[in-house]
Amino acid sequence: MSILTTITNRLTNYTTNFQNNKLNHQPNIDEGTTVTENAYGLFDLFLYYLMNLILFMVLFIDLIVEFIKNCVHNYNIVACSFKHKLYNNIN
Repeated sequence: MSILTTITNRLTNYTTNFQNNKLNHQPNIDEGTTVTENAYGLFDLFLYYLMNLILFMVLFIDLIVEFIKNCVHNYNIVACSFKHKLYNNIN
C-alpha cells in the first residue's frame, strides 16, 4: 500500500469518526488504536519522509558532483589541446 493511500485512509477514518462522535455526542474513541500507537505511526511517517528527503538530497548532490567532474575533465581536455597547439606553433 502506498503512503498516499495510507494517509488518505487515515484522514477518511478520522473524518468519519469525528462526524459520528459529533452526532452521537460520544468521546472520540478509535477502536484498537491507542495514543501511543498513533504517536508511533506519526513518528514512523516522519522518519519515512525524512529518510526519503535525505536520499533525494544525496542523489541530487551526487548528480551535481558528477556534472562538475565532467565539466572539469572536458575543460582539462580543451586546455591541454590548446597548449599542445600553441607548443606546435612555436616549433
